[in-house]
Amino acid sequence: MKDIVLQAKNLHKSYKTPDNLQILKGISLTLKKNESIAIMGSSGAGKTTLLHILGTLESFDSGEISILDSACSDNEIRNKHIGFIFQSYNLLEDLTLLENILIPALIARKNIASKSIANKRAFLLLKEVGLTKRKNHLAKELSGGEKQRATIARAFLNDPDIILADEPSGNLDFENSKIIHKLLIESVKKYNKSLIVATHDKKLASLCDKIFYLENGKFLK
Repeated sequence: MKDIVLQAKNLHKSYKTPDNLQILKGISLTLKKNESIAIMGSSGAGKTTLLHILGTLESFDSGEISILDSACSDNEIRNKHIGFIFQSYNLLEDLTLLENILIPALIARKNIASKSIANKRAFLLLKEVGLTKRKNHLAKELSGGEKQRATIARAFLNDPDIILADEPSGNLDFENSKIIHKLLIESVKKYNKSLIVATHDKKLASLCDKIFYLENGKFLK
């Protein structure tokens, strides 16, 4: 179907430990254009592993994944179709906020000069997340809330089709969490993106179109 941007079928993943730890035991998921999905589950349930697999950051043992132009390499799929929001921010502490936002464009070998399309988009996104005045500050000078807002801007820079967010408010207090939830959901809707978010937060999950509960390697029915 033309409106499907990501489809996973019967995904299995295990880690070779003395006990052969099985993380995913037949996960299937379909993400449509402009749809938002929340994946909930306890710590260690495999939410992050699943997001990494869907985002081509990690391999899987068996199953199938189709992501739009799946004929591309994993690197091309990530650069073209996927934006990541990490719980631990993954900002480079000694680069400025603007330099951090531009990293996806740099990886995609786009022009990031001061008057380039990527640079102009970075400024637009910084304005969207309320960080224009902090653009020249080093990442290590930002608060946790500011860092997470920055990761949202970075995720949208290359205009991807899919946003994958791993516990986007997991390190934040209640007030900052509310800000991030609102910003994330509104940005996804404004820019017509599809979203999969792994979260413990019931309020964030309730803002999504669908909720899946991951337990013992499977989605609860």
